[in-house]
Amino acid sequence: MYLDILAFDNHLLVNKTAIRLFGLETAVYCSVLVNIIRKVIKKQTADSQNFFIVDRDYIEAETGLSLEKQYNCDSILMRIGIINVDSANRNRMQAALEQLTAVLANEDPKMLKDIAKKVVLPKGVLDKDAKAAKRAEEAAAKEEAKARALEGKKATMKRIVSQQPLVTNSPDLLPSLYQWVDSVYDSERGNNFLNKERIALFCSGIEAFSNEASVRQDLVNIAIARSYYDLTWVTKIYEDRYSSCNKANATKPAMTQKIATEVNGNISF
Repeated sequence: MYLDILAFDNHLLVNKTAIRLFGLETAVYCSVLVNIIRKVIKKQTADSQNFFIVDRDYIEAETGLSLEKQYNCDSILMRIGIINVDSANRNRMQAALEQLTAVLANEDPKMLKDIAKKVVLPKGVLDKDAKAAKRAEEAAAKEEAKARALEGKKATMKRIVSQQPLVTNSPDLLPSLYQWVDSVYDSERGNNFLNKERIALFCSGIEAFSNEASVRQDLVNIAIARSYYDLTWVTKIYEDRYSSCNKANATKPAMTQKIATEVNGNISF
């Protein structure tokens, strides 16, 4: 087991001269690129201009280098003439192995000094593409955190919904009520207006409005379609629709005022 962990298959070989010339991170990055280029040559996956595609996630998994750091390594290697990165697609690049070999084998002090100048990025200044990549990563992380928080809120509200007497009496409504929670939270009103008290008022209001399963389902469907959290708005639409139907073949359901008398006085109409 120990030998499996310590085997060379789990190690990345880095040229010592490259470390001295480019710095550790760029040298490690360069080693992975060489391995990628070897596979490209073997599988003949380069295009007619000798450009090939690199997988940034793979490189990060192999080296621990973030996208920002990879772009900085690109800038260093481009300054020296070892790679050429497509400005329109930073995952597409060419490589000059002859130049890399010449740099690593060269002992000319003047050339080495020139390389050293090209390797050092201005203090406190990142490559402009690396800056953009960093901003994109930060924005993506914020959006991911926001999405997780939203899903957490939805799960909490759905748990509250499942505990309502309405669900006990009309269990078939539960999937639709879950959709209602999603619709409200996916609207601009969700984060501010849906809470435990409003869920209780909404569900108890449906119970007071009608005992018919079809009517209750219609109310929830309207709430889903409009992302409404307030039953008052829902019943108004329902009654307006009903009043426009053929009154000779239907009996009008209880009016909104009836809900106000049967439900907790916290509801306002």
